[in-house]
Amino acid sequence: MSSKSKLTSNIRIYIIQYAIFIFGGILAIAGIYMINLEGLAAAGFILLSLGSVFIVLSYIYARYGARVIGTNCPFCYGVGYTDKGKMGAKELCPVCEGSGKMYSKSQQHLMEEQRRKEITKSETSRRVELTEEERDENSKNQ
Repeated sequence: MSSKSKLTSNIRIYIIQYAIFIFGGILAIAGIYMINLEGLAAAGFILLSLGSVFIVLSYIYARYGARVIGTNCPFCYGVGYTDKGKMGAKELCPVCEGSGKMYSKSQQHLMEEQRRKEITKSETSRRVELTEEERDENSKNQ
């Protein structure tokens, strides 16, 4: 997957969101117009309601799309690697370190804290194992 195709998918999210919004707007305007016509008031309310639903759906889709776009790494476009040359060699993205995602500062801080705790926990367990081995050696020597 090249970075160009990932960029296209981000543009596709925007296009779909605006298409849903425009469709909902057209339905709402047609509904408002039909409400004023005799005999078509019920159809006008239905179109106005459908238009409102589509406008709300475009907002929900925009929020989802912003979440997807917002987490993609801007350097590798969410792929996790960059093309190194014409020979097809790929190298790990230096910005996101191969994850393809960019996290906010608070998420990065939490992830670093979790890594630090895991390292501390593993070091503590190694120390406990070493002290047990030392006790066994001391008991054998005596």
